[in-house]
Amino acid sequence: SSLVQPYYARYADIAIVTDPELPSASLYLSDQVNSTEGQTYGHYRQFVVRQLLFEVFNARMLEIMVGAEPPLLGASAGASRFSFSEATWSLSAALHEDRPLDGLQALLVEV
Repeated sequence: SSLVQPYYARYADIAIVTDPELPSASLYLSDQVNSTEGQTYGHYRQFVVRQLLFEVFNARMLEIMVGAEPPLLGASAGASRFSFSEATWSLSAALHEDRPLDGLQALLVEV
């Protein structure tokens, strides 16, 4: 077969994956957090504020992407719940193949 197994470099929680059949650059960061959501107004308020922050970040990324020569092709942030007490926060971005550091810099400035 002419297919080559992608190269995986692993260090701590960082993985670099390359594939000659998919010549693009992307970034995905996630962090597992301990989170409990109760039934109080305080818990609901925390949930709403967290979601609002994700929406503000995503709207800002959209502003950057529609500008002249955007540093990245797309980006978003969000949260996912695994169980009642565990969740992840994630950030993903599609970067320009020829200038991925421009996209990374834009993300770091906004975060």
